[in-house]
Amino acid sequence: RHPLFLCYVIVAVVTLLRSYPSVADIGLVVSLVSIFPAILPYMYHRFSIFWALLALSALTPVFWYQWMYLGSGNVNFIYPMNLVMAFTEGILIVESTLARFRLDSALKKMM
Repeated sequence: RHPLFLCYVIVAVVTLLRSYPSVADIGLVVSLVSIFPAILPYMYHRFSIFWALLALSALTPVFWYQWMYLGSGNVNFIYPMNLVMAFTEGILIVESTLARFRLDSALKKMM
């Protein structure tokens, strides 16, 4: 019934399962969510997702700089950030899919 939303879910799952995720992957998924503004009120954890993405966008470049340029870190700084990024993106995919289901059921009740 919703082919554009299905394309969003497929792209989001593909970016989630990449072996080396980047900030561009999560940016693509977040920008694709903005295509569906009707589902945002039905997302229960959007506040937590927003703050996790904000923390990721602030801390990931700092840890990468510390590892690559200063030489004082190692890959153990980056690995937890990738885990948090994958977890946050997974929560975003699940929340947006459930929000779409909630929106559909609310529209059915109205009819």
